[in-house]
Amino acid sequence: MRILFVAAEASPIAKVGGMGDVVGALPKFLRRLGHDVRIFLPYYGFLPDKMTAIPKEPIWKGSAMFHHFAVYETVYLERMYRSI
Repeated sequence: MRILFVAAEASPIAKVGGMGDVVGALPKFLRRLGHDVRIFLPYYGFLPDKMTAIPKEPIWKGSAMFHHFAVYETVYLERMYRSI
């Protein structure tokens, strides 16, 4: 099954409350069960400080309501995150 999580936070990248814990843990569990799991998060300004594998170029660019945005894709691996 293909599963997409869309959230404002995911532990250990961006976490404020309980939702970050769930979005950080549940995809890992579902992945071990054999599912294709993706997480869609906002690009926060602190992400380059916490992740080592953010691509330089987006896979898609768009605009809506006079705001421009870009979509970046990377792989969720524990070793990509710096412990802070």
